[in-house]
Amino acid sequence: MTKSIKLPDNQVVPNDSEIYQRYCEATTLSRKTLGERKDFLYKIREQEKRVDDIKYWLTILWKNK
Repeated sequence: MTKSIKLPDNQVVPNDSEIYQRYCEATTLSRKTLGERKDFLYKIREQEKRVDDIKYWLTILWKNK
């Protein structure tokens, strides 16, 4: 069952959307050490849109702390 989720940037998206998936990845990464974040982003570096989306969410998450 799909639910609507309101994200920190005021977007409302379904919980099965790509946008929400990237937000969840960023939330998980925000709890990791700097080295672990760099390692993860290095592994997915060829997926430029995914990297950019995760960086976008990390910026918003840290700005709102």
